[in-house]
Amino acid sequence: GNNGNGELANNRVPSGHVYRPVQSSVFGNFVRVAAGSSYSLALDEKGALWSWGDNGLAGNSATESTAPVQLPASMFNGRRLVAISTGTGHSVALDEDGNVWSWGYNYYGQLGRVTQDSMSRTPTQIGTDVFDGAKIITVSASGEATFAIDDRGNLWWFGAYQGSYGNYSSVSAHQLNLSTMEGAKPVIVAPGSPTLILDNQNRLWEHQYWAGLVQVDTSSLGSANIISVGASSHALVLDDQGKLWAKGSNHYGQTGTGSPEYSLTTLLEVDSTALDGKGWIAATANGETSIALDEAGRLWSWGNNGWGILGVTQPNSASLLKFIADTHEGLP
Repeated sequence: GNNGNGELANNRVPSGHVYRPVQSSVFGNFVRVAAGSSYSLALDEKGALWSWGDNGLAGNSATESTAPVQLPASMFNGRRLVAISTGTGHSVALDEDGNVWSWGYNYYGQLGRVTQDSMSRTPTQIGTDVFDGAKIITVSASGEATFAIDDRGNLWWFGAYQGSYGNYSSVSAHQLNLSTMEGAKPVIVAPGSPTLILDNQNRLWEHQYWAGLVQVDTSSLGSANIISVGASSHALVLDDQGKLWAKGSNHYGQTGTGSPEYSLTTLLEVDSTALDGKGWIAATANGETSIALDEAGRLWSWGNNGWGILGVTQPNSASLLKFIADTHEGLP
């Protein structure tokens, strides 16, 4: 991928892009990673946050870092972090007490708090009054917007989303109208085009600008339960049977379904022929690309290969592209 600001953490002079995976200088037991536009974050098993790349967005004290820098716990009042997420140029973190922290660009109020100008370089807590005093249980950033689900079953958002724009000098937090869900509670929110919401009754919803909340037809999944959802220009839905499903934009083959259509309106299964009977265990959608992990520990990618983001030297491709060796001991 792009390494113009050292966001690949490979200790090389920041420049250009890298078409093949390289081992980063990140050491430790990490449980979460998140990549922004020109920086990266990693959360370790102790709840400490590490960052590298463009410091204006990374939140650490270095002007530009090609190696991970640990953010001191004091930045978060000594609290352990449990989740992180990045948008185009802003980041959010959730601590063990249900507090949300944010930093980065704030042009559209995506930080959920007032700032002196359009950027905040260090993590700062979003006031609990923004969420009516509720405890946040999950948080997600995408583009110029931030979403949060609280322990009362409300879904909040702020920033630029579907034609609504805030700004850095005021806080405009909104509750998404979930009345169509008839009392069900959201458990996963995947911001994208459109945003997807999974409720606690295993129903999947799209939030559409012109129609509000619309239920997605998941009949193709049969009796399987959905365990994760990712959204960007397209959507990836993983079920508990190890099958991966996709819909949405397909201009670069990013759905991985083999369909020649430029846009899929229904969920189709991602082609898993090359997996030799193995199932999927994780998947993410980012821009016009998809990356997924199978049961054998192999990483696959497909879609748009701009900046070498697929980790292969091939051009844009709709095929499943394995780019990490099965043994994890080196590159093929």
